[in-house]
Amino acid sequence: MTACRRCNRALKNPKAVAAGIGPICATRVSAATVGQPDRDPPTTHDELYDKAYLEKALAQWSVPSPQDSGNFYQGVRSTDGDACVKYYNGESQQIVAHRMFHSPTGIEWGYAGSGPADCARSILTHAAGPILGDAFYQSFKFTFISAWPKAGGRISKAEIAAFLTGILREKVAWLADQHKSETRMCGQCWTEHGQDGLPCTKGCGCHEAEAQP
Repeated sequence: MTACRRCNRALKNPKAVAAGIGPICATRVSAATVGQPDRDPPTTHDELYDKAYLEKALAQWSVPSPQDSGNFYQGVRSTDGDACVKYYNGESQQIVAHRMFHSPTGIEWGYAGSGPADCARSILTHAAGPILGDAFYQSFKFTFISAWPKAGGRISKAEIAAFLTGILREKVAWLADQHKSETRMCGQCWTEHGQDGLPCTKGCGCHEAEAQP
């Protein structure tokens, strides 16, 4: 059965099925898109290919901060059913800003769609900044946000730290493997070298020749 792209409820009206959105949600979408700011597309940051940056980030997130103990993010709904995320920091709380790219009509959760993608990106950016937020929000969505119940879910800062620690370790290991597998073409025998410093596969002495002044 076709579901509304905004609220994920089942659609029965043929016109709503054809449009992919229910009549109430369609009204809210029209109101929400008036004066809607430009989309904020994710950026591929050069730091994600900098081993030193990733190792520093890994060191930061692998050691839980005492200041973050007990802090968490909570998905809540208004009486109208609209979704938002609040960050609870001790006795204070704040609404997490929507970093809009996939879903101009707002964030959502409980399925793997555009609303949950923006929800994941907004939470991860608030917790860890735009570099890690842009890089890993889709994985964060599938791991956590898509599984939240309709009423809303909760994730602690410690759980986010554990998620980032795991994914950053994988990224650092991947970069190390990329470095080990780097090859370059021999100018004498036109075959590929292995890792720099190893003998040429044909033993033509090209490394020795290159080392000479």
